[in-house]
Amino acid sequence: MYITCDDITTLYIDGAESAAAGLGVYDQLSTLKIPSSTELIAVKCHDYNGGIYGASGIIGSIQDPQGRDIAVTDSSWKCSNALESGWQLPGFTEGSNWRTAIDQGNAHYMLNRAPFKDIPSSNKRAIWGTRGVGTVYCRKTL
Repeated sequence: MYITCDDITTLYIDGAESAAAGLGVYDQLSTLKIPSSTELIAVKCHDYNGGIYGASGIIGSIQDPQGRDIAVTDSSWKCSNALESGWQLPGFTEGSNWRTAIDQGNAHYMLNRAPFKDIPSSNKRAIWGTRGVGTVYCRKTL
């Protein structure tokens, strides 16, 4: 798995907070191996600029051993700007405040600048929740 966000990433795999080098640094790509049995990826991202469009984003991908995409950050993720108890757990029920992740567009800097562009999937997108919100919570069920 490859993941990063602008600025501070907290990553959960099936509800357990995961440690990986670079999660606290916006311009460092974090890589880690996740079990093939993983059900849920959850990412909390805090942007020091307050979620300004184009200056915030979460980007990542998961590949199988042959390099095929299992999951990428895209509009299949759900995001919220509200912290809810258990949001990072499999089985959490997403309410009306969980919306389709916003695709930040083709010109987003994460698609064109290292180390973000070095994430191995060409299908990855820079995503965010509500614009103008500094902390978002995003989830992807695998």
